[in-house]
Amino acid sequence: MVRVLAAEAPPEEATTPEEKLSEKRKQLRINVTAPIKLLWPGDDVPIKAHLQNISWGGASITVDKARTHSGDTLRVLLPGINSSTINIEAKVLRTWELSASQGEGIAIRFSSLATKDQDEFEDILKLLAQSEDNAGLRQHARLTQRLDIQFDGPDELHATLDDISAGGLGVTVPDPLQIGQSLEAVISTLDDACTLKLRARVVRLEPVKMGNINLYHAGLKFEHPSRELNNLTRELIVQMAGTQK
Repeated sequence: MVRVLAAEAPPEEATTPEEKLSEKRKQLRINVTAPIKLLWPGDDVPIKAHLQNISWGGASITVDKARTHSGDTLRVLLPGINSSTINIEAKVLRTWELSASQGEGIAIRFSSLATKDQDEFEDILKLLAQSEDNAGLRQHARLTQRLDIQFDGPDELHATLDDISAGGLGVTVPDPLQIGQSLEAVISTLDDACTLKLRARVVRLEPVKMGNINLYHAGLKFEHPSRELNNLTRELIVQMAGTQK
């Protein structure tokens, strides 16, 4: 049901080991030491932690003692630009002990963010990426990759509403994406009169062939609360219908 689908061109091919590492990640990992707060699973009171690096898709954090294991879900509380707090749900990938009794490290992957906080989170990452320490990385990795998904009116979007509301969407793209990669999906009409911007993670990728053309079918999982997805996609359909009257 997707009429037009376009992805940003991949970065230029890396040549050095450092560049190859950045190319594998696809996205800019920003090295920054900053105080943040964590909310352990089942707790109501956040604890102090320190951010070591962060990207669009996840982060590395240090704490005195990790009270979680791989696969658990916790909450990351980031200070916002306007004195607000950005609350992000994250999945724990792994934990490890630091040397010299410096505590423990936690690698996390962001799994859900309120849509109202998405733009501010992106603005924070842009500010951090402009620091002198990260200047050299910007040549080989981007903050996030954008994926444009366009529909020819509300009827086409309505046909995929159940999939979107359930938290995912299957699309066909001209260039391969990376499984596990978190990207910015922009859903809109062909004339861009109605637009919805969402976080999405690639959960599967299969090569397909159409004649002599090699394409890729990607499964996307949106990284927002399901209730928000349901409401936002229905609002988008109403907006599309209104612009075509």
